[in-house]
Amino acid sequence: MKNISKKNKINIFLLFLAIFFTVVTIYKEVEVFNKTELNNLACGWPMQYLSSGYPESVLDPPYPWTDSCANLLGHDFHDSYNVEWANLTFNVVFYYLLFLEALHVSRKLTRKTKQKK
Repeated sequence: MKNISKKNKINIFLLFLAIFFTVVTIYKEVEVFNKTELNNLACGWPMQYLSSGYPESVLDPPYPWTDSCANLLGHDFHDSYNVEWANLTFNVVFYYLLFLEALHVSRKLTRKTKQKK
């Protein structure tokens, strides 16, 4: 990693953060109000990129019910998960640009603070 410049290391770190924050959004709780929504649970933020749900016979909770896609991962009763790759890519780019802008603003504020001294 000696040949990687400081700027590239920062970009790699920001990309890692963006991917991390995108994946973590499946843990965000979703409120469902009926059996149809529970069977078609969609997760992700700002755009929903993962959808799945409970099969009809598995769960019949009182509504409204709060759940997340993370609760569904790893259970045997799922046939498949639907991944919206365009939305997933958008979310990664969104978070990357958000972190890049935050870095830019923090550097700007640091420079202004140093100039005042």
